[in-house]
Amino acid sequence: MAPLSGLTILAPGLTNRVGHEHEYTLMVARAAISRGATVRVICPPPTEELGLPGETLAVLPTRRAPIPDRSLATRVRARLLPLRERLERMRYERLFARSGPTLWLVHTAPYDEIARIALAFSRFGKGRLAVILRYDHYDDPAAVEAVRRALAPASDPRIALFADSETLRTLLAPLAPAEIRLAPIPVQAASGVAPKPRIVGFFGAMRRQKGFQHLPGLFAAALSADPTLSFVVQVYGHPDDAPDPEIARALAALRAAPRITLLEAPLSSQEFHIALAGCAVLLTPYDPVIYRAGTSGIFAAGLAVGCAVVGPLDGWMGDEAARVGLTRYFPADFTDLAAAAQILTDAAGVGASPFVPTKAEADWIGFNSAESLVTQLGL
Repeated sequence: MAPLSGLTILAPGLTNRVGHEHEYTLMVARAAISRGATVRVICPPPTEELGLPGETLAVLPTRRAPIPDRSLATRVRARLLPLRERLERMRYERLFARSGPTLWLVHTAPYDEIARIALAFSRFGKGRLAVILRYDHYDDPAAVEAVRRALAPASDPRIALFADSETLRTLLAPLAPAEIRLAPIPVQAASGVAPKPRIVGFFGAMRRQKGFQHLPGLFAAALSADPTLSFVVQVYGHPDDAPDPEIARALAALRAAPRITLLEAPLSSQEFHIALAGCAVLLTPYDPVIYRAGTSGIFAAGLAVGCAVVGPLDGWMGDEAARVGLTRYFPADFTDLAAAAQILTDAAGVGASPFVPTKAEADWIGFNSAESLVTQLGL
């Protein structure tokens, strides 16, 4: 198909600068503009200035998190769900019908949202639609069927499907009517990585699935083994999470612990990359079930700037490290604090030394860039 000169990013969950969706959108928009493309980002009304290049149109509905109870409000909302989904699909149909030919990109959306977008595009869209699949179905029959419905419109050759992990691509392939290609994970690589101080970093939301609750015990055990270590921890709440006493206790413990710098305000893209690049070790103690096929942009970003990464024994991170031959990935069992702390101190020694990537690692880092993604999309 002929290249298109415009890129329109549909970002139905983008309302602020917190989290990976904003960083992903920012990097891809910049890469497209550097190619001479015009860029629009279409999102819900933001809660703060997004600072994105190109044009931003806040015309999508705001996602509402489910209410975890059996109240009248919840029951009414459940009854109105089919009507709301129909109205949201009609909103996408009007958007596509009123827009000229462009390359549409959906990079972070749940499958019900993908279903609405893909079906509306197949009926009214002009140009091409690229959908990047990022979520597992965990073998749940209802979720498998939801994925199948979401991908069905890709029988239209103007709709291209991508997954940003080989594990996920293989898992979803039987559910798709067309090939699912491997998409890069947009990250920024370092031009050269010099020796680093023995700093351990954790970046991301304070969530159980991210392993935030492990940090106080793990840091204390690691510091006992190696008093030269220090720690940088980004802390912010995920908007979909209810209050969690265990997470609250972990945060209180980190505030009282020695040699820990807490970053309690949202970081700009530049601030995040500076903080990450200063770390010898990136800690990703993620739930291996939740992350069995889904990717972590933090994981890829850390490896691209020469960090040693300490992550789970199982799941996508270990699969990817084995598939590519990533020499700075250190798997750990975070239920065994003493063993994980020893692995963390060993990783600090490796991560503090200059990074000289193997050819396979250099190729992997080069592939995982916004520029590579824009090329894959055909801009």
